Amino acid sequence: MLAANAARVKLLFGIMLTSLKLGMSALALGISTFAEIPLQPFPIDHFARRDSPADLTFLTEGPAGKDGFVHESGGHLVTGDGKRWRIWV
Repeated sequence: MLAANAARVKLLFGIMLTSLKLGMSALALGISTFAEIPLQPFPIDHFARRDSPADLTFLTEGPAGKDGFVHESGGHLVTGDGKRWRIWV
């Protein structure tokens, strides 16, 4: 399970890096693609995309607020029950 999740995160970051490289190449060549395309709404049903390779919900602990508010105590961020809260463990 952990290896599959790591592979999904690696795939997502690979896609993001490739997109960034392509965008930077277009800027270097002076290609103006954004000005030529009219903006339109792009609705996304996030609940319908559960099986997407870009779904990172496995990284979050739910439901939100189950441990209370995050606050500072002794120079550290802690949850409502006093446990240290780390953003990227």
